[in-house]
Amino acid sequence: MIVLCGGAFDPLHEGHVLYLRAARACLGQEEDAVLYIAVATDAYIRTKGRPPVLLQQERVALIRALDLGVVLAQDHTGVATILQRYRPDVYVLGEDYRETGPPTDAEAIRCRRYGVEIRYVAKRLASSTAIMARYREAWGV
Repeated sequence: MIVLCGGAFDPLHEGHVLYLRAARACLGQEEDAVLYIAVATDAYIRTKGRPPVLLQQERVALIRALDLGVVLAQDHTGVATILQRYRPDVYVLGEDYRETGPPTDAEAIRCRRYGVEIRYVAKRLASSTAIMARYREAWGV
């Protein structure tokens, strides 16, 4: 079984770790099962209206240290290309995507085309946006 999950993970927080662990749990007990974790580019984070707190290579290193799966540094083509390349059985999204589905139309199209099951897991305990707001408040920025 192949499971894919992904995100910006910027800054990495407890909610992300729970999400990644929930994605890992989707593997079940199969010996040859693999979890791919796609980490968004710095350019993607900039499209959200802010610079990255941690550069992509730093986020990749932190997630690799968790030792939960194979960490992929996304390129400019994003998750849709990873879905096409690795053809996972399951694409794991956070509960916050249950109403809207995959973040991009390209992801949704590839999931349908390749028969990828979408699973929604673990409502987040924290959000990067809330953490950044606390940082700004604490530092008076």
